[in-house]
Amino acid sequence: WLNNDVGLSTNVNNFENDFASGYLFGEILHKFKQQDDFQQFLNRGTYEAKMANFKRLEPTLKALGIKFNAAQSNAMMNG
Repeated sequence: WLNNDVGLSTNVNNFENDFASGYLFGEILHKFKQQDDFQQFLNRGTYEAKMANFKRLEPTLKALGIKFNAAQSNAMMNG
């Protein structure tokens, strides 16, 4: 459904790998008007880009009532 209904900028083939940078999480939240700063996300797989993206995601996820912490972001970044 991600590829057909949501219309992400790239096709998702491997959920864990494709979402590891946090970029696609940000894109989904932006499409549903929850991530206002999506233009500042980095579509890269570097450690720095992942950290920056997940740091931006954290307050949005918490505001949506989703429990999220550094351990979870590290687990996601490592696929």
